Amino acid sequence: MMALAVQSSATPLPVADTPSSPGAIMDQDSDVAELLFESFLQSVSTVQAKLEVVRGNVTNGEEYHRARLDTVRNSILNAEILFSLVSMCASLANLVVGMFGMNLRNGHEGSTRAFTTVASVATGIVILLSVTLGARYRQIGVISAFPGDG
Repeated sequence: MMALAVQSSATPLPVADTPSSPGAIMDQDSDVAELLFESFLQSVSTVQAKLEVVRGNVTNGEEYHRARLDTVRNSILNAEILFSLVSMCASLANLVVGMFGMNLRNGHEGSTRAFTTVASVATGIVILLSVTLGARYRQIGVISAFPGDG
């Protein structure tokens, strides 16, 4: 008897909120599913756009660092060309002084200034040749005018 008292005091659910026919239930479920699907699609589109921005930033950063590495590499190549140029000119002077210093008779064996004169002239030629070739290579663009110009 107590159970009957509890049932009679319970208030029934409002009928207007619950759909009465199966077709109405299907329409309401499909609308909710469509709204959820559109919400998820918008979220996916937002995430995809953010990923594209990140991908673009990574590509730009990669290109920037690649350009910096190219600049450093070009500076190293410039220094290598300059060292090779000076080395070649010094080798030429070494050849001249070495030929003069050989044990061949040239008529200047007794002179105290002959070797100093030849070494000074050869050094002057090396300096002049290095400066001339360096200026020519800068003019035609083989090496840059300033270190670091790449």
